[in-house]
Amino acid sequence: MIVPHIVLVGAGHAHLHLLDQAEKLRSARLTLVEPGAFWYSGLASSMLAGEVPPQDDRLDPVSLCRQRGVTLLRQRMVALDDPAQTITLGNGNNLRYDLLSLNLGSASASLPQSGEGPEQWPVKPVPQLLRLKRRITRQLNQGQSLSVEVVGAGASGVEIACALRTLGKRLGVNERRLFIRLIHHATETSMGLMPEIPRNAQNWLTERLARRDIEITGIRSSDQHVDHRILATGLRPTATTLDIGLPVINRGLRIHADLTVIDHPRIFATGDCAAMEGHVLPRLGVYGVRQGPILLHNLLAKLQGSPPRHYQPQPRALSILNLGDGEGLALYGRWWWGGRLASLFKSHLDRRFLDHLRRSPPD
Repeated sequence: MIVPHIVLVGAGHAHLHLLDQAEKLRSARLTLVEPGAFWYSGLASSMLAGEVPPQDDRLDPVSLCRQRGVTLLRQRMVALDDPAQTITLGNGNNLRYDLLSLNLGSASASLPQSGEGPEQWPVKPVPQLLRLKRRITRQLNQGQSLSVEVVGAGASGVEIACALRTLGKRLGVNERRLFIRLIHHATETSMGLMPEIPRNAQNWLTERLARRDIEITGIRSSDQHVDHRILATGLRPTATTLDIGLPVINRGLRIHADLTVIDHPRIFATGDCAAMEGHVLPRLGVYGVRQGPILLHNLLAKLQGSPPRHYQPQPRALSILNLGDGEGLALYGRWWWGGRLASLFKSHLDRRFLDHLRRSPPD
């Protein structure tokens, strides 16, 4: 009997759900292609702030796959040939699949840079923030004064700016030695600071940033006055997503509601790398988490010849920003609340998600 082969590329939220539920796919052979670890973006700012160690923000797919009987290949996918049902790995080997699922994530948008400008740090991939933390910590411990510019005043930019202030406090450095500027893009019709959230939430957040001595402005500094420039200017598809020859738009791979790629019924895509027809979804991990059970069902449906389920995105999702100093800002549509309760609730949700995946499967 030929056992069908399901290949998962990337250890994102939806694929972590598949690994956790691998027993339900026991009629197939599962292979995960992932060169590194899963870094949980929900704790990225806490890691940058020094509130949690790097290992708390990272899941190692080695133990996860070993516990659940999944083959792990520490490789990157560099090419795809769907008619031949093969992917090419970074080592030059081809890997054949019967079903393929892509969970490739996203990358930070970039800014033009001259050779003489400050160091630029994209917020993704998450390990970039760990390198930034180590660099800034070393410079401050050596007695340097730093000017840091965070470009982009959305959720990521706000969290990064607050995390840097928290890091400075942990190192005993005040705002004169660590100057932080948050750059927004205001228009005539909206405030530049997170314009999508309620106005009273914007006002509350503006006051909290002022307390943290974070300057909010729409004017970027000249390069010679900036030591580090952090790019929180939005996310885009990864180079791999754009280069593998599948239907793509500016937000990612075009997929149907059953999560299959347009014109490629053997290939699924989820999370940040996917752009569902008729929807523009925020790039939040919760959508990838919710896609996980649908992906599991539809992979089984392909194997069994049964009808698929359609993914119906929720109209709104809870998002909680970590502002440091034990404070958070929770947002749910037009509802919001800020303070310590929001921070505690975020910590609870983050820990519950990671602890569930780290636990050993039942015997």
